[in-house]
Amino acid sequence: MRKQIIFYGIPIVGLVIIYALANKSDPIEFLSGNIVDSAIRPYLEKKLRLPSTTFSHLDQFPKQRQILYVMAGNEKCFRSRLKKASQLFHAGMADRIWVYIQPGITYFNHALGRNFTNKEWAQGQLALFNIASKDVEFIDVEEGLWGTLSESRTVSRQAYKQGYVHILVVTSVYHTKRVWLSFSTFSEDNNISFTVYAADDVPYLQYLLREYSKLLVYQYVLLPLS
Repeated sequence: MRKQIIFYGIPIVGLVIIYALANKSDPIEFLSGNIVDSAIRPYLEKKLRLPSTTFSHLDQFPKQRQILYVMAGNEKCFRSRLKKASQLFHAGMADRIWVYIQPGITYFNHALGRNFTNKEWAQGQLALFNIASKDVEFIDVEEGLWGTLSESRTVSRQAYKQGYVHILVVTSVYHTKRVWLSFSTFSEDNNISFTVYAADDVPYLQYLLREYSKLLVYQYVLLPLS
C-alpha cells in the first residue's frame, strides 16, 4: 500500500506544483530570463516537441485530399499558427484551411467602434498572409474539458467524412507532442493519417510548465482511458 501511495502520490504532487507555478499571474516577472529559466527550458522543450517535419509526403496525396487544420490558442500563438498554415497552403500542401475559433473578442477596432470577434480577427490575419476567405472554413468543435482531445477527435471524424485522407495539423512547437499523441489516438479509428507542423512562436516558461503538466495527464490518464 505504501509503495502504491508513493508511486501515484509523487506524480500527482508534482503536477500540482507544476500547475501552480504555471499559473502565476505575471509570466514576465516569474521564472523568465533568469537562471531557473535557462536550466529548465531546454529540458521542457525537448520533452514537449516532436522532431522537425518535412514536406516529404507532398507527392503522396493530392492536395485536394489533404486538409490544413489550425489548432486553437491565444492570440500570440494563434497568429504564428495561422502564418505557418498559410506557408503550407502557398506551398501547395492543401487547397483548404480549417480554423477552429473559440468564442470571445480580441483587439479594439476604432473603425468598427468595438472589439474584433475572434473570427473577424483570424480572417484579418489570414488576409494579411494572402489567404482568400473562400479557402477558409471556420468549423465547430465539440466543447470539452480537455480541448486538444476534443479537437483531435472531432477533426479526425469530420475530415474522414468529407473524403480527406490526410490532415496537416498546425500548432505551436511546445504543443506538438501532445497534439501528436491525441491525433494518434483517433486517426487510426477514422482511417486517416496526419502530420504535425510547428509554428515558430517562443513561449514564456510559464506556458511550458503548464503544457508539461497537461502532457503528463494526457500520457498517463486521459489517452489510456480513451
